[in-house]
Amino acid sequence: MVSFINKLFGKKQPVDVVEENYNKIMQQSRNVSLFTHFNVPDTVNGRFESLTLHLFLILNKLRGNGGNYEEFAQEIIDHLVVKLDHALREEGVSDTKVAKRIKSMLTLFYGRIKAYDSAVERIELGKSDQQLVDFLGRTVFEKNLQPDEDAKRFEPYFQKAWHHIQQKSTDDILNNLLSDDEYGAILTDLKKTNISEEG
Repeated sequence: MVSFINKLFGKKQPVDVVEENYNKIMQQSRNVSLFTHFNVPDTVNGRFESLTLHLFLILNKLRGNGGNYEEFAQEIIDHLVVKLDHALREEGVSDTKVAKRIKSMLTLFYGRIKAYDSAVERIELGKSDQQLVDFLGRTVFEKNLQPDEDAKRFEPYFQKAWHHIQQKSTDDILNNLLSDDEYGAILTDLKKTNISEEG
């Protein structure tokens, strides 16, 4: 593995380092409990929403440290674009339409990122976040039968996951030390709480 010094102060992260981090975030966003217990739709849109949220958690941490960390965050986003391009072409989308589709998806992506940025600002102030619940209901859970209830149940996961990553060292991210199941304990605890409340 490339040394931490090279990662941090090199002009650009090696592709394998970026891809390793991206793939790990992808795995985190695919935790089965997100779909089976918290009702994130197991659809193309639902998986994209989950990936966007989990990308945000890492990007927000990296950007908060500025400098080369922020550059690394941009490289992860660039890798997302590459993955979207490959996925669309594999689906048979024509060359002329790929750019338009990616532009549309990135518009959605950055809209989500902006909303989540606003959410963590409120979380840092210790404010209750009905705005985030409403936003999740309009986006992640929009097509569910009970989007508002699903969003309300899911919102504590966002808060706990964000706090969890904020307590991590940024170097852990650069050195790819986060687990594929980084938020597993949070999901397990919330599932137990939900089951207890519903019982």
